[in-house]
Amino acid sequence: MNLTFGTDGIRGIANKQISANLAFFIGKALAIKLLKKQLVQPKIAIGKDTRVSSDMLVCALSAGVMSMGIDVLNIGLVTTPALSFLTKYTHSGFGVMITASHNPADYNGIKIFDNNGIKLSMEAERELSLIFENASNYLPGDDVGRMVCNTECVHTYLDFLCNKLGNTLPNNLSLALDCANGAGSKIIPYVFKTLVNRCECFNTDFDKGVINGECGSVNTERFATIVRNKFDFGFAFDGDADRLVVVLRDGQILSGEVVLFVLAVYLKQQNKLQNNRVVTTVLTNIGVENSLNALGIKTIRCDVGDRNVLEAMQKYDCNLGGEESGHIIFGDAHPTSDGALTGLMLLEALDSVDFDIQEYLKHLRVYDTMKLNIKVSERQKSKFKTNVLNNVISDLANELGTQGRLIVRPSGTESVIRVLVEGQDKKLMENISKRLEQIILRL
Repeated sequence: MNLTFGTDGIRGIANKQISANLAFFIGKALAIKLLKKQLVQPKIAIGKDTRVSSDMLVCALSAGVMSMGIDVLNIGLVTTPALSFLTKYTHSGFGVMITASHNPADYNGIKIFDNNGIKLSMEAERELSLIFENASNYLPGDDVGRMVCNTECVHTYLDFLCNKLGNTLPNNLSLALDCANGAGSKIIPYVFKTLVNRCECFNTDFDKGVINGECGSVNTERFATIVRNKFDFGFAFDGDADRLVVVLRDGQILSGEVVLFVLAVYLKQQNKLQNNRVVTTVLTNIGVENSLNALGIKTIRCDVGDRNVLEAMQKYDCNLGGEESGHIIFGDAHPTSDGALTGLMLLEALDSVDFDIQEYLKHLRVYDTMKLNIKVSERQKSKFKTNVLNNVISDLANELGTQGRLIVRPSGTESVIRVLVEGQDKKLMENISKRLEQIILRL
């Protein structure tokens, strides 16, 4: 049994790739790693989303931790950013979130944070994988760890969020929330109903295991029809609430990179954008980058994943970064992407007399994009990086010229090859997409 990390933790079909046995030995490996630090009363904080399989994995991982004499702090149903925050607040050695984020309900996964609430670096993941492969010893019964359940500590995180906006917003503001039937189904409504007088919540069934089912930040079309002409804004979250996608009153859907653009321009206007720099990823639209540059904001690209965004923010001394999917990090406030915090920052901007989101969007010129998620077998996925295919991709990219891009990458969480075609000639983009899909499926 091997421990393989993807873009954002470990993920797969629950009780298949992500089994109770896997979770147990990950718990053991984390406990062994924590024991080496020789801390006083060490513990590991664990949270979960609303998937049916999450309870099974919490129990298995907890058993692995306790089998090595380390205590478990069971925080229960929380969002990923809440777990990150509470790991540091409770002085836990590690934080573990049982979630598959935006993936369907039959998936599950494990995200791991260090004692500062920061996702493990690639080096730390490699170290954990080596421990995992050799985690075979056990302790006598009297020396095992205990479990403490503390679901009340989440109120500290709620206070942190609510204090971001000192007062309620104008009475005429209306807000719709899509909680994706996920981990934010309790937290998100509490926060925004405290601050917004007219706030309605949708998809908050946290006890039925229907997370991300035709809802949330990756399925916004139906939610957009709810928002259109009835609410000023709609905020759509994913299953663990670390992403945010915004819907405007006219039904227009703003992706994460567009929200990032708006927030970058607002913060620069307020002289709060550190070094006038923003971290984006390789998938960010060229038009977003060009539009930011035209407004005096430098962009720095990094690999996909909010962990990579944070590392680039720290390296280049930035306090704002994010990606197209809706992960946005505010370095001055929290070391991980947080959908609720992003929404609150937008509301703060809204409360500014100088803020007009439509006026901001006039400065944004995005290129046309085409996205393909090509389902492949694990065998096909393993053949992805071949010289022949790389040459084909390079030749197709050259056809787009300097006014376009072609990005092809294997998903870090699914058996999928993701394709992004960007440019100004839609017919050419469609032709390239079809040809590339046929080539990949023949692998």
